[in-house]
Amino acid sequence: LQLLTTYLQSKHLLLVLDNCEHLVGVCAQAATALLCACPHLRVLTTSREVLGIAGEVLYHVLPLTPPRSVENVVQRIWDIDSFDAVRLFVERACAVQPTFALSEYNAQAVAHICERLDGIPLALELAAARVRHLPPEQLADRLNDRFRLLTGGSRTALPRQQTLRAALDWSHDLLSDMERVLFRRLSVFAGSWSLAAAEQVTADEADVDHGRDHIDWKDVANLLSALIDKSLVVMDASGGEARYHILETVRAYAHEKCTAAGEVASVCDAHLAFFHRFVLNVKPLLYGAEQICGFERLDREVKNIQAALEWALTTQPMTLLEMADALQMYGQFWGSASDGFRWVKAASSACGLRVQQSRPEQ
Repeated sequence: LQLLTTYLQSKHLLLVLDNCEHLVGVCAQAATALLCACPHLRVLTTSREVLGIAGEVLYHVLPLTPPRSVENVVQRIWDIDSFDAVRLFVERACAVQPTFALSEYNAQAVAHICERLDGIPLALELAAARVRHLPPEQLADRLNDRFRLLTGGSRTALPRQQTLRAALDWSHDLLSDMERVLFRRLSVFAGSWSLAAAEQVTADEADVDHGRDHIDWKDVANLLSALIDKSLVVMDASGGEARYHILETVRAYAHEKCTAAGEVASVCDAHLAFFHRFVLNVKPLLYGAEQICGFERLDREVKNIQAALEWALTTQPMTLLEMADALQMYGQFWGSASDGFRWVKAASSACGLRVQQSRPEQ
């Protein structure tokens, strides 16, 4: 370091430090020492984790933009080539299969692949390499098993860049034990979630000792911040309240870890309990002057509520019945007028009850 400092002391240049996350402490110390001793030096680092040093300015490199309205792709076939994710997929697919071209027949599948893989460049490149053996339509159908499917990267690439699982293993291995516990439990959330939800769903009860896997609710905020700093969780505060989410591909990986730890049932039960209370608390708002506020609160959590209802259907039908009944007013505005009744009927059937949908008077 002293030799490098002496050489750079009078230089006007940009020094690039790549992949700092595996030696983040050492890189932070080296960058600080160099910047203090070399007044004309600028340092650019790439890392999945912030260095956390004075003067650091963060620039988040986001995934490529995929098409979102998959169901409308066929109607605007020639427009989807404007999406970065689609262009990368098509480019890499043509490299392995020169006859490949985006067409009205495969556009739906290509858009679906790009969206399901969250626009992650490595995942798109690995998926495109499969086009030599599988058309996009079949490839899209197999994405539920994406970690087994997306292998076979360049032989000259680093091992962590040759499969999708290896890339995520690399990030997971850099986590502390407690960060790993929170990370896998967060896979229970569908869509985004609030800090309060994370604290109540992922933390353990105070009187239950889970050894080194125990998480106190007071530690969740700091652990969540660490996962954000390590690029595994994304925060969005644009609506005035911090909301958190993880990419679908990362969530699938976290769910595997949760399954391996034998925690899926307990975490899903905690998730259901939280959103059961949430729905019952919001219900009174739906029938008064604060109805719009109630609808907005439910809108923010609709994916989590749907996931909770699905879990309750096979595990706690009486809870499902209570939630479905509370959501009937919202169901008239949510998807279709019969959606709320559909859940009531499913819950009643699971409880051995019979219900009949009333018809509005003419």
